[in-house]
Amino acid sequence: MFVIFHQNMQKFNGANAVRNAAFVTQMGAIGAALGPTLGVAGYTELISNLPAMHAALPPIATALDGGLTNRLVICVGKTSVGNALEYIGIVWDPGMLNVQHAGQVLWDPVNRRWGAARNTTAPFPANRNILLPGVQNYGADTRGLAYIACRRVLNNNPFIIGFLHNMYSIGDRTAAMQNLDTMASRARAAAGAAYAAAEIIIGGDFNVQPPPAARPSRKRARGAALRLTTRVFRNGFGVAQNTTLANPYDYWLVSDAIGITDAHARRYTQTRWDVNMNCSDHAGVTLDRN
Repeated sequence: MFVIFHQNMQKFNGANAVRNAAFVTQMGAIGAALGPTLGVAGYTELISNLPAMHAALPPIATALDGGLTNRLVICVGKTSVGNALEYIGIVWDPGMLNVQHAGQVLWDPVNRRWGAARNTTAPFPANRNILLPGVQNYGADTRGLAYIACRRVLNNNPFIIGFLHNMYSIGDRTAAMQNLDTMASRARAAAGAAYAAAEIIIGGDFNVQPPPAARPSRKRARGAALRLTTRVFRNGFGVAQNTTLANPYDYWLVSDAIGITDAHARRYTQTRWDVNMNCSDHAGVTLDRN
C-alpha cells in the first residue's frame, strides 16, 4: 500500500519561521500516525516559488514521511485576492514512485475550454519550479490542476496524481469540479501513450460540498474519456466530515471506483486552526491505495 496526502497550506510562502516550525511539528504528528507509507504529498495554496519556499517544504514533507525527498513547485494560476501567483507543491518518494512527467491543465479563456496540458518531461528543472507562461494575463481566482504522471516502483502501474485548489470567490468553482474528468484526460493525453489508461487520483480543496455517498460518481463531461468518483472521509452514517471548521471541502476523486472506497479516505486535524493556530484553516486528508 501507498498513501497520498493533501494539505491546503492557507496562503503559505515559506518565509514565516513560526508557521514553518508549526507545520513541521504537526506533520510529524500525522506521520507518526500513518507510518512510513507515503508515496506522494500535495500542498495547495502556496503563494511563492522563491528560495524560502524551497527551504521550507523539504522539512515539512520529511516530517510527514522521511521518504518524501523529491519535489516540484508548479504554478497553477492566481489567487482570489491580491492578484498574486499561486502554486502547488508536489513531493514524492522516489523509492515508491518513478515520476516521468509533470504539468498543469488550465482554462483556455480564448477558446472557452480546458486546454491541453502543459506537460514537462523528466528530467525536471534544476530549480524544481514549473512555470506557467502567460499567467500574468489570467484573471483573479483562476486556477487549474497540477499533476505528476508516474509509475509505481513495485509493479510499474501508471498513475496520474493531481491536486487542485479550486476557485472560491470570483472563479467558477462548480464548472471546474464538473470538468475534472476532462482535466485528467488532458493530462493523460499529454503524458503519452504509456499513460493512456493510467489510473487517476486527484486530491484537493475543492471549495464545494462532495456529493452524497449514495451518488458519488459525477456525470462524465462532454468529450471526457473517463468518469471520476468522489471518495470522502465520512462517519458511520455516510455523512462527509468537515475538513475546515464548517465544511467538508477536502477530499478525492478517483477513476478506480471499485478498488478505492470511502473507507480508504481519512482526515487529520493536527494541522487545522483549532489544533494549531499557526498552520491552516484546513485539515489534512489522505487516501490509501493498495
